[in-house]
Amino acid sequence: MTYHPSSRTPTSSQTADACETLALYGATPAPDEIDPRPLPEQDQTSCAIASMVEATHMLLSDTQLEEDLEEMLWSLTNIFHRKLYLIERRLDDNEAEQRQMMREQDGSEVKSLELERRLIQGQQLVEHRKPHPESLLLACKQMGVEPASGIYVGDHIRDIEAGRNAGMTTVAVRYGYLEHPEDIDLWEADHTVETVSDLVKLIQCC
Repeated sequence: MTYHPSSRTPTSSQTADACETLALYGATPAPDEIDPRPLPEQDQTSCAIASMVEATHMLLSDTQLEEDLEEMLWSLTNIFHRKLYLIERRLDDNEAEQRQMMREQDGSEVKSLELERRLIQGQQLVEHRKPHPESLLLACKQMGVEPASGIYVGDHIRDIEAGRNAGMTTVAVRYGYLEHPEDIDLWEADHTVETVSDLVKLIQCC
């Protein structure tokens, strides 16, 4: 995260300066970081923009600034167009990086972690989260496979719901970070396995 620099008195510490600056200006992600803040909801955005356009038109009409009305309204629209373009470009770059890293995989833990980091970044760039299937469908697209031929493994009910919504075969695992292990049979996964060995055997059979 980055913050705006401020003038610091000789007696103030770097920590105090950072806290004061963050309190005044807030923190924004660095250029190479994913912005965790959500985008505005579509319905709320549509209503808000309509109100802003109407208010701006009423404010500037029949005034000396009326000639600037069109430029101002296009500037408002371009904010959303520019953000959409940046997200799409980052998704394209992320997809290219993932493909390159998949080709470079050699079994080393370092390269596996690098690929995992890129996959997580790609998922964060996608607007919808599980159980919405968008991130799963994006992964299938990037790997060049049909969702129906994929297997999605999860240790949470939202994982199983996301896999089902994507049209994939779902596998629930009894190991992992289970919040309520006793509920796993209620998830209605296509398969349930006890161990990693069981999962490997299942995948080989499929």
